[in-house]
Amino acid sequence: MESEDTSNEDVGKGRLRNFKGVAGSVVSGNLEEYSFSVGINYKLLDRIEDEKLLFQVGLSHFDSIDESVAIGIQKTAWSLSGIGCEDKYVCLASETAGQRLKATPISENKPKTKLSLKLTVNVFKIKGRIVMKMMPSNQIVGDFDNVDFTTATVPVFGVYNPTLANVTMKILGDDPDVSFDFTQMHSSLYVSDDQKVIANSRQSSSFIGGNSVHKFQKYLGVMGDIFFSSRKYVADLPYFYEVVVSIDFYKSLLGRDDFIFQTGLIKLHQADKHKRLQLNHNGAIVELVRCSQSFSDTCIKAWNRGNLIQTTELHKLGLRDHIETILYLTIKLFPKESKIRISLRHPRKRLATFNNIDFSQPLFPVFGLNTNPKVSIELKTNTYIDRFSILGYHLKEPVCEF
Repeated sequence: MESEDTSNEDVGKGRLRNFKGVAGSVVSGNLEEYSFSVGINYKLLDRIEDEKLLFQVGLSHFDSIDESVAIGIQKTAWSLSGIGCEDKYVCLASETAGQRLKATPISENKPKTKLSLKLTVNVFKIKGRIVMKMMPSNQIVGDFDNVDFTTATVPVFGVYNPTLANVTMKILGDDPDVSFDFTQMHSSLYVSDDQKVIANSRQSSSFIGGNSVHKFQKYLGVMGDIFFSSRKYVADLPYFYEVVVSIDFYKSLLGRDDFIFQTGLIKLHQADKHKRLQLNHNGAIVELVRCSQSFSDTCIKAWNRGNLIQTTELHKLGLRDHIETILYLTIKLFPKESKIRISLRHPRKRLATFNNIDFSQPLFPVFGLNTNPKVSIELKTNTYIDRFSILGYHLKEPVCEF
């Protein structure tokens, strides 16, 4: 199978550097059997040469997703690809380890050809089998035996060659077992603002480029590459991480609208809407600022979806201009209860409880700094949450030491 030709200068700068797609997350946990359906739409702009890729759906060992541009050639991946074939068709080709198992024609191969396609993937981990069907005919277009599920194996979704076709892909269903994992996405993709559709080109103004997801233009901060949702974390225990903030600043350098630092959780495409996260109506945010009533002191303000819900006085500075201190913030998440709680550990003090938080769409941790104070942020996690790193970032300095 031949991969796409590309001159996109942003290709290769995303979290996935080779595979032109996005990984999936099985949101209901470690299920022995699960299925998911994908809606695929394409419109051909040109004739597709044989073996040229339009899209891919399949499963891959997590550690090998990014070994190549397309997963069909990988030994530990099992895929269904939309390709040019027989010089006159677009076909669904089932492949693993570079071996073509079956090819099924699905449309003509000429400009302006349109097709809407529904595929269902059934995964049987104990049997070591993956069955892929074209709906509503229930025709089996891919059947893989002896699949190795002993290593972490995840769904994968790829879209290719925007100069040859417009391609979109969506996971179907109101409560699917699988969701897109945008922490594992190539920068050449485009994502709809509701995070439900991926595309190989910008379909409308509501689509955001994958490279834009990773680079903040407005917000001075970073985003973690882990997310929390009501479907991904199903245990009754809360999940938490700790942020250690070291501060060394002079209050005379801060204006009334400046913040010293911000942290909290927000939806993926919402962080870069404003320079300050509290203006966003989709986040749970705390920030250290100079107090409104007593401008010589510092306060922590808590914002829930754009509304100020609590103010906690932290430092009584009086005539002092300089402050140097370390803050230990604990963030606890209760997805089943739609709640987030943020507290200080030393001294022990609850800063805010955020209620009615929408965990149906993933929330990502964010960490923001101003340009004047000297502030560093250190992340600590526990056994419930793997240590995570940076997904989105601002290119200007100073941002933070992370």
